[in-house]
Amino acid sequence: MCGEINGKNRNGAYVGFTRFLADPDGTEALLEPLVLSSEEERDRAAERCRRHEGERFYSEVQRDLAVMDCERARDLAEEYVQLAEFDLTYAALCEVDEANDRADGQAESGSTSESRS
Repeated sequence: MCGEINGKNRNGAYVGFTRFLADPDGTEALLEPLVLSSEEERDRAAERCRRHEGERFYSEVQRDLAVMDCERARDLAEEYVQLAEFDLTYAALCEVDEANDRADGQAESGSTSESRS
C-alpha cells in the first residue's frame, strides 16, 4: 500500500505531506526519509573532507576537526542514499499499484481502452 500522510506539529499546524509504504497486512511500514540538508551543503562537506586527504596533522584538535568534517560528509551522503532507495522502491511499488487501480476501475466501470474503426 502506498500513500501520503500530513501530520500536525505541536502547535497543531500541518507540516506537509510525507510518502509512506505499508504492507497490506499492516505489519510493516516505511516513511519517506527526512533530509534536512541541501545538495550544496552535502557537496561542501564532501569537499572539506577531501581537502584533508594526505594532510599532516600537527595537533589532535586539528585531526579531530578533520575527522568531524569527514563524518559529516558521510552522514549527509547517507541521507541522500536512503532517500534515493526510498524513491526507487516507492516508484516501483506505487506505480504498479496505481496501474492496477486504474485497470480495476476500468474493469468495474465496463470501459475499455480499445479503439473502434
